[in-house]
Parts: sequence; structure tokens; C-alpha cells
Amino acid sequence: MDPVLVTGCSGLIGHRVAERLQLAGVDVLGVDLRPGAGPFPSIVGDAADLPLMRRLTQGRPNVVHSGAVSGPMLMLDNPHGIAQANLGGAMAVFEACRQAGVRRLVWLSSIAVYGDQPTLDPIPETAAVNPQSFYGHTKAAGELLLHGYVAKYGLNAVALRLSSVFGLRRQTECRLRSTIEAGLAGRLVTVAAEGTSFRQYLHVDDAADAVLLALSASATSQLFYNVTGGTYVTEATLAAMLQDLVPGLVTAPGPPAWNEGYLGPLLLEAARRDLGYVPRVSLRDGLMELVAGVRQPEATGKGP
Repeated sequence: MDPVLVTGCSGLIGHRVAERLQLAGVDVLGVDLRPGAGPFPSIVGDAADLPLMRRLTQGRPNVVHSGAVSGPMLMLDNPHGIAQANLGGAMAVFEACRQAGVRRLVWLSSIAVYGDQPTLDPIPETAAVNPQSFYGHTKAAGELLLHGYVAKYGLNAVALRLSSVFGLRRQTECRLRSTIEAGLAGRLVTVAAEGTSFRQYLHVDDAADAVLLALSASATSQLFYNVTGGTYVTEATLAAMLQDLVPGLVTAPGPPAWNEGYLGPLLLEAARRDLGYVPRVSLRDGLMELVAGVRQPEATGKGP
């Protein structure tokens, strides 16, 4: 594969993508606001810095833009900061890619663009966009901007609508990790009633697979693709799974935690057809890995 630029290379997904590219012998360069990303070349910089993005995309025909605020639970009192990171970064990367004539841009969007839907029917990419969080609105706005770059300027791009990504090295708020930590510490965890608060989890390895497949796909028939782990579980079901792995976990009825909105399971037919994407990490295997990482971060070498 030709050289690749990965923004957000210190984050959960960007780090795994850059790491995988490095292991495959690809010339990869990472950029992130945080230093010391990993075993691949990287620099400290802001994806919203257009002159910097212009320099970094020169000679790098493939770009993965994963640098952004990582979820709607963050920076709730700072909408300007969310917009600056999600839209400022997206605009600079899109424009730099346009000017450089990149072969392929892969941008990470989110399930948050769907928000609340009328029913719990399965969700195709043609479903109405109806974000409920400010984060979701910035992702929806980014999708409109990307569509404009593709339609008007011929930018070769793929946008992946990822569901809730989890795995080792996540540094921002994670409901799974906090539940495991509470169970290990003997703290009570409140759980919404069965049949409510559905979640669709995606292991970071599957997210990285989707990104790499999107980078190398010879042809795509649409701009947006759903990517999930094929799971659709309630808080109660998830808590029961974790109780098998963390026997000390005690739950009690309570209000729902933040969820992805009132919507059904994401359909994966388009990603399977065009990208060859099939999730391979089961939710249980991913949870076992996460529990081990929380129990003994030294043993995994990655931490929770």
C-alpha cells in the first residue's frame, strides 16, 4: 500500500490503525495533539491546522482522519471546542486532501448521526439523519461537508459510521470499563430495565479492519457505510455478561446510562458487499480482553 497519513494516532482507533499499517510494512505517519503515540513515526500537531495538513498530505496518497472528540459524553459544556475539533479538523483535512489529490480518504463518522428513529427496525445508510447530541450534529455536518467535497470536487472518500468502539487503550469515558472497575471494587452499578437502552458495540480490531478495508477497496458504490460489531444488547444483558466475568459485580435498577439513541441495529450489507467487512471479534471475547486489561494492565502491556 502507498504511504498513509493517520490523524488522531494517539487515540484508540487511530493508534490501532497506524500500528497495523506499520506491522504490514506500510510507510505510515501519525499526527496527534498528544505526543508519544506508539511504535510508528508520528508528530505532534493539530489536524485543524490547514498549512500543516497540506505539508503532511504531500506524497501521502492515503489519509485516515480519526482525530476528533471521541464521543457525545465528552466536553458537554464546550460546544465550541467540539465543533473546532470535529469540524475544524475535518475541513482542514478535506481541503488538504483535495489540494493534494489523494487516492483515498477514510473519515470516521458515527452512529450518533442517526439519533432517534421512529422504530427499532434495522438501520440502512439511507435512514434519516436525526442527531440528538451536539457531537452528533457535528458529525452530521461533517458528512454534509464531505459530500460536498466528493460531489463538487471529486474527492475520493469513504465515511464510516462507527458504533460504540471499545478496547484496550481507550483513554476517554467508557461505560464498559467503569462497570468492570466498579465490580472489582465492590461498588454498586445501576442498570436500566431489560428491554431498554440498547447498545451496539464494536471492538477496536474490527474498527481497524473496516478502516484498512476502506483504504484498499478498489471501488465503492456509496459514501457512507455502517460499521458495527454485529451486537445489539441492552444494559441488562450486558451487565449479565459482565457478571459472568466479574463475579463481584452487583447491579440495581436505575435510569439508563447514555446510549446511542432510539434506533435499531445497523445493517452491514453495504460494508460486506463493497468493503468485504465482517466483524470477527465477539462481544464476549472483547469483554474478556477488557476485564483482563483492567485486572492486570501490566500483563497486557496496553492497559485498559
